[in-house]
Amino acid sequence: MSDILRTDDGDIEELEQIVPVEEEEVLSLDEEEGGETPPAPQEEVPKRKKQSLLADLFDSFETFCVALVLMMLIFTFVLRFVTVDGGSMNNTLAHLDKLVISDLFFTPETGDIVVLNAEGKLSEKYIIKRVIATGGQTVSIDYESWRVTVDGVVLKENYINKTDAPMNTADRKKLTGAYKPEGEDDIAFTVPEGMLFVMGDNRNKSADSRAVGFFEEERLLGRVLFRISPFESFGTVE
Repeated sequence: MSDILRTDDGDIEELEQIVPVEEEEVLSLDEEEGGETPPAPQEEVPKRKKQSLLADLFDSFETFCVALVLMMLIFTFVLRFVTVDGGSMNNTLAHLDKLVISDLFFTPETGDIVVLNAEGKLSEKYIIKRVIATGGQTVSIDYESWRVTVDGVVLKENYINKTDAPMNTADRKKLTGAYKPEGEDDIAFTVPEGMLFVMGDNRNKSADSRAVGFFEEERLLGRVLFRISPFESFGTVE
């Protein structure tokens, strides 16, 4: 039933009974549709990480290839590996020693250990010897004392394998302009320009300029920089 309210002017108005309304739960759209709230989707592993890893691997491989090519070029045109064959440089170098040589920015000087192309002069194609004198320098040798003088200065050759016997003599016919100087020295000569006079440190077991004459500088393959084998002898060579 409805309550009756009488007004002053006699009109009667019908009031609807106010019925309290219970609060309803506020539901999300998903709940109103009758389903449970689905779990939040898991984030996928970004593809960029995989792409970045592949890019890093590619960059590393590319760097390795470039380094390998550079090393090949260096050891082809700048540095070379050589192996000592024989004992003509004892005790400085031994048979089968592994060496690195280079002809880059190299001007031969007295005392340098060098590799030469001996083709047409000796039975060996390549030889390793020590430069005694270069073009324009005058050399004199005393066979008995093993004394070698260059431009009036006696060389301090602590590296030679000296014996009690006299040093092997030089063939004067092979050394242009060779002569017997005054004093104790047995032979003297001036090295022609563009030529080298070389000898092995094992003087009495070395075929060198004393036997075959001067070597043209064009025959130089390089100067010995250091020894890489045997390991216990690794390092520069004097």
